[in-house]
Amino acid sequence: MDANDAPPAGRSPELPAPLSTLADQTPKDRQSLIGIVVACGLGVVALLVSYLLAATYQWQEGFIEVALQQVDGVTLAQPPSGIDLVPTGTLTATVAADALPGGAVALVWVADGLQTVLWCAVVVMLALIARNLSDGRVFAPATLRLVNAFTIVVFAVAAGPQILRHMGTNWVIAALGWEGHRAPNPDSGSAVWIAYAAMLFCVCMQVALRSGARLARDQDGII
Repeated sequence: MDANDAPPAGRSPELPAPLSTLADQTPKDRQSLIGIVVACGLGVVALLVSYLLAATYQWQEGFIEVALQQVDGVTLAQPPSGIDLVPTGTLTATVAADALPGGAVALVWVADGLQTVLWCAVVVMLALIARNLSDGRVFAPATLRLVNAFTIVVFAVAAGPQILRHMGTNWVIAALGWEGHRAPNPDSGSAVWIAYAAMLFCVCMQVALRSGARLARDQDGII
């Protein structure tokens, strides 16, 4: 280092910024971030609008929808080809709300509303994580906390609404008079498995980010 490059007396030399916080955001990065934020915003609006429309229609018409498995005695009309159709799998049925206990109706409606709110939270947190990654704060503590919270919310999506809907559907089944081995089972659908797979991916992401943060701190200390 030349004498001209030496810092003035009484001042300590400026240290380079830690590698984990360096980020040069290009116009392309900003455009990508704007696109992600807009897509997430549209997703939240679509989720809320679809839920409000469905909930309003069910409320006005006075019914709820339940998904059932293994329903005996259900027949379908023959198609024009004349081939017999044997119903299997899931049956989505509408039931008059005034013919059911109020608790069962409330559980089903609360489950639907809770699921919508949690999915909106998932989309919003994805936008926040994308913002941090775009700013170069990959291993920042705030990003790690966001990923932790995101994992919890994804787990809540997989567990919370399904538990309430399962309880409400079982109550509906009992109120309709089914009992014993001939009673159908509530259907949880494939959404719970999708959310479960997403939760496992988030756990793997947590491990990778924590390891990367430790490596970044060690590298900062060396330099």
